[in-house]
Amino acid sequence: LWFDTGRRDWSDALLEAGHMRRDQMPELVEGSAPAGRLRPELAARWGIAPGAVVAGGAGDNAAAACGTGALAEGQGFVSLGTSGVLLAARDGYRPEAGKALHTFCHAVPGRWYQMGVMLSATDSLNWLSRITGQGPAELTAALGETLRPPGRVRFLPYLSGERTPHNDAAIRAAFTGLGAETGRDDLVRAVLEGVAFGLRDSAEALRGAGAAPAQLLAIGGGARSRLWLRMIATVLGVPLEVPEG
Repeated sequence: LWFDTGRRDWSDALLEAGHMRRDQMPELVEGSAPAGRLRPELAARWGIAPGAVVAGGAGDNAAAACGTGALAEGQGFVSLGTSGVLLAARDGYRPEAGKALHTFCHAVPGRWYQMGVMLSATDSLNWLSRITGQGPAELTAALGETLRPPGRVRFLPYLSGERTPHNDAAIRAAFTGLGAETGRDDLVRAVLEGVAFGLRDSAEALRGAGAAPAQLLAIGGGARSRLWLRMIATVLGVPLEVPEG
């Protein structure tokens, strides 16, 4: 929290407020820059060639952005993992803290990225899988691949609190619209729809910050469900591309 993300440097004002000095802080390097070289004794122990460069590196989502080519304005991805991420690469620093958007330095110089994060994406489907005793793939396969309008049953995907846009650790999930006729497939569809609309919240927050990729790459385990991808593409209003394999 002593870091000035816009300037990619330590903040003198925040260091002073925290009774810290620059000479107490570690050296900063870009993600793609060398921070040093591996010590010979470690290289020998690990079977790595002598002189191996240790780079600044990247966090998980910045690394995924590098791997998928989301490096410049207009590029991004949606990640359907345990948590859900909607990430947009940025050419400049335009924070939107009021919407609980994360704004970080990218792992390449002169770039930033913003992302909306929901805490329970595929984790919502995994939760339903645990309590029904059926695997996630089995649950979604029963729905087929045909996109249908949202049903009466709705799911609020806040099983573990939420980040974007609510930033509330205490908020919790709910089903609404349940009736005597509600079956397992209705619950599964509601969970998929609830996650899709949760990602829509992040998309609207990103648009408010001026980030609106015209298309997104879909990654993560949940991207194996074609129905879920069709739902998300429809709810976000953008095409989703899927990596080969």
